[in-house]
Amino acid sequence: MSHAKIGRFTKKQIFELPDGTHRLEPHLYIRVRSNGRYRNYFFRFLDPKGRVCDLALGSASKKPLSEVKQFAFLLKTSLQFSGKASALLEAKQHRVHFKDYAERVIEILASVRLWKNPAQKQSWSSSISTYAFPVIGEKFIDEIDRKDILKILRPIWISKTMTASRVRGRLEKIFAYAINENLFIGNNPASWKGNLDLFLPPANKCNSTQHFKSLTFTELKAIIPKLQRESFNEKAPSEQKHYCSGFSPQLALSNSLKPTGVRSVGRRKFGSARLLDERTERNSRSGFRYPNKWSHY
Repeated sequence: MSHAKIGRFTKKQIFELPDGTHRLEPHLYIRVRSNGRYRNYFFRFLDPKGRVCDLALGSASKKPLSEVKQFAFLLKTSLQFSGKASALLEAKQHRVHFKDYAERVIEILASVRLWKNPAQKQSWSSSISTYAFPVIGEKFIDEIDRKDILKILRPIWISKTMTASRVRGRLEKIFAYAINENLFIGNNPASWKGNLDLFLPPANKCNSTQHFKSLTFTELKAIIPKLQRESFNEKAPSEQKHYCSGFSPQLALSNSLKPTGVRSVGRRKFGSARLLDERTERNSRSGFRYPNKWSHY
């Protein structure tokens, strides 16, 4: 095997390369044969046993160089995470749509987390089907990237922050399962730190709650009597009786007319008629009279 040239090539230079094997970038090669009639890309790597392996990536006449480089990057990532670049090709052969895979993951979560309330499973299904399926439901899960996740979250991130945050967390969990099963290669596109936090504002700063303007003291002073009258008049007669049952005229008088230094006591403390008569006599000398409605005391 001879390397005619090692370096970067433009699309035009790719079709000017002579016969031989040419390295385009680490792990990515192109093989030219039959006086340039056949030009095929392939990915070269070492398997766990140290043997050189080549994975065909397609013909240069059918696949653009940018797409091949992007696929080679995914293969290198697969090689880094799983130790075998063929894991991505295996995933390509068992591709699933996001909608089908999300429904399967929700069933797995229900059994793993032992959800006892059916509303928890329904909440997951409802949020994912409402916000995620219209955007990525029919896409293969290995084709989804951060741009797709942002298309889901941006329209609701400000107006429905709590819902959007839950949807993001649930998408992150679904892609975590896909990465674990080699159905998705690369970093989790729904992760927050170092990923979506670069494009979306923090959830705690998106609170759009607007409180009512507080009343001034003058406005409050003017409206309180009206509220008290309306509140009292709206009560049923039985409720009004109960509302007033806690009021004790004798307790009010004892608190308002007690001499200085005398501790306030309740009605039951005036069990002695003599004490009540003495207070009544003292009040009569000072010109105080009980109201008519309290005359029976």
